[in-house]
Amino acid sequence: METVRRLAPQDSIARHEESALAGKLAGLAIVSLVPALFWTSVLALIGPFINITFSMQTLLFVGLIIAIFLSVVFGSLALSQSRRELE
Repeated sequence: METVRRLAPQDSIARHEESALAGKLAGLAIVSLVPALFWTSVLALIGPFINITFSMQTLLFVGLIIAIFLSVVFGSLALSQSRRELE
């Protein structure tokens, strides 16, 4: 017969928090980087059709601003959800 070893509550909580943090960081990267890359590439592709050429510095700046904005918004939402889960 096999025996089941029970984990201490601290072990299971610590493992859950580590995996939740990794998941939230991965979500933060996806939520902020994918739209930033998409809209920057759209801007770079649409520019020549409307006779505007954007420099690489401008495209980098636009992508960076989009990524920062989305990471702040998603980070605040994830933080508020984490606080609600702890209560």
